[in-house]
Amino acid sequence: MAKLASWVVLVLVAVLERESGNAAPVTERVTNFSQEDDPLSYLVQFGYVEKPADGRLSSIRQGSLTQAVKDFQRFAQLPETGLLDDKTVEMMRKPRCGVRDVTPSERLRRDTGLQITRSKRYAFAGDYRWKKNDLTYRIWNYTPDLSPSQVREAIRRGFQVWSDVTPLRFRETTSSNADINIQFSRFDHRDGYPFDGRGGTLAHAFYPEDGRTHFDDDEQWTDGMYAGTNLFIVTAHEIGHALGLAHSSYPGALMAPFYQGYDPDFKLPVDDTRGIQQLYGMPDVSRPQPPVRPDPPRPEPPVRPEPPRPNPPKPKPEVPDTCSSDFGAILMAPDGLTYAFKDKYMWRINDYGVERGYPKPTRDLWPKLPRGIQAAACSRWSSRMYFFKGDRYWRYYGYQLEYGYPKRIAGTGLPKNPNAAFVWGANGKIYIFKSNRYYRFNEYTGRVDPGYPKRIRQAWGGVPDRIDAALQWRNGKTYFFKGDSYWRYDDNARKVEPGYPKSKALAWMGCGNRAIPDKLTLPSSTAQRLPAGTAQHRRMRKNRRQRMAP
Repeated sequence: MAKLASWVVLVLVAVLERESGNAAPVTERVTNFSQEDDPLSYLVQFGYVEKPADGRLSSIRQGSLTQAVKDFQRFAQLPETGLLDDKTVEMMRKPRCGVRDVTPSERLRRDTGLQITRSKRYAFAGDYRWKKNDLTYRIWNYTPDLSPSQVREAIRRGFQVWSDVTPLRFRETTSSNADINIQFSRFDHRDGYPFDGRGGTLAHAFYPEDGRTHFDDDEQWTDGMYAGTNLFIVTAHEIGHALGLAHSSYPGALMAPFYQGYDPDFKLPVDDTRGIQQLYGMPDVSRPQPPVRPDPPRPEPPVRPEPPRPNPPKPKPEVPDTCSSDFGAILMAPDGLTYAFKDKYMWRINDYGVERGYPKPTRDLWPKLPRGIQAAACSRWSSRMYFFKGDRYWRYYGYQLEYGYPKRIAGTGLPKNPNAAFVWGANGKIYIFKSNRYYRFNEYTGRVDPGYPKRIRQAWGGVPDRIDAALQWRNGKTYFFKGDSYWRYDDNARKVEPGYPKSKALAWMGCGNRAIPDKLTLPSSTAQRLPAGTAQHRRMRKNRRQRMAP
């Protein structure tokens, strides 16, 4: 297949897996790789099948190859035939990024009989992220295709894509100690991953906290036009990797593995926004106070008494009161909206409180869902929503009940009548609370992970027993609810933040016209404010290493 200048393969050779324990890329580079003539090498390079120890691709078993093709077809949203049909080969020929689509841990699940069933959407490069919000970058050289001022402006806008939606701040510097170092290079540039001329690999970047970001100087770099390769779009994609994001399987995402092309009206897609905010949180802004309107002046009493007025209709006793009811469950749905449940009703909650017209019947959105839901959670990885009640649980996708549900809890290791369920921001796992114990639910096996349950107080300091509901919100914080009280949990420090509990009715439901600007506030973490080398800093780093398996 001829190489097209406007479609290039984005080979980001910076795939850092947690298992590697260092900052070196682990993606295998296949020398003189041809997407058209060597689909087997394609599957090896992008992680769908492991390269044999003897180095001979012919040693790969047919069964492993068939499963690898199916996994690729699932990722590419093609029919899972397991055959290298025309559509599959055509997709393999498309220019794309060289980062692995399937990590070693995912392939291990497949090889042990646990199929890869999730749709990845945004994804992370393991536990890699910058531990500070103020980052510097240096442009070491320039491409002759554009003026230095054009290059600097395109790169500045590439960084701004991410600073607009996070607390991160970027500053250009000439210091050799810059956090992120940008360089234009040709062929072998001494990082182990040489470029291959125009139309081949476009750029690559290393995950935090390495900072190296390299662009192939043989490309025709352009700005503000459809021809050539747009420097702004590629920079924004590469910086996403330099900040810790892996590839998304969502076709419209900036972090999808294929070159996006020039877009004069580019806006960061929601998928990428959610991914980067999962790592760094939302911008440091507070929810504005709703205006307090003065009461209208009272009219003067009439000279003659008015006729008696009929009593206002009483609300239906079954409709829960917004300001005094506790929660049966709460979750953030895939559309980014927060829903709280009570009996057969739900509230939709925005940044100011409950939206107008709520509560509404839960079945308006989730048909066939019973009343009295006791716990709910939405998976970060699969976008499936889980609802628990009594001895059964329901799973929805796109607000439609999936085939085969509800299912019995018996045999899963989960308790009946759970108090709460939520996805923890530190590792994306689903946790179930019941009384004074908690369980970690594996959605791929449909069972509780070995070693559970455990006592809540051992891992969730300050969280009370027998909570009503819990969720992880958009700012990356975990919230626990009980009655009218709620607690905000610091996942880094592993404790409830000072000043809690607070009133749920005021901060979440908007009651009393005094909504507290709490949920959108994202204070800097303690670890980011402590100088390196101090005892406090070492303790915070130790806590961070331990927080992945509560």
